[in-house]
Amino acid sequence: MSHPALSANNVAVITGGASGIGLAAAMRFARLGLRICIADVGADKLSQAAAALTAAAPAGAAGVMTAVTDVSNSMRWCGWKPRCANGSAAPTC
Repeated sequence: MSHPALSANNVAVITGGASGIGLAAAMRFARLGLRICIADVGADKLSQAAAALTAAAPAGAAGVMTAVTDVSNSMRWCGWKPRCANGSAAPTC
């Protein structure tokens, strides 16, 4: 049985989501039907990751949000979490 947090249309917020373990987790969650919010410092890699996630997500681009940000600096990601939670446009601070 799957954990309730992994239910379709829930939101997975993933930092470092443009590569490595972060991207692998995002891909798995996208395939399960979760909406995905990924953040990373590299805009090019983030764009490539978003394209791969869009292809994997049942909702396509509507299920994927990105933010180019450094989450080690709280002033940089201040608006990211609330915007991911309500599904609004890509966050900016």
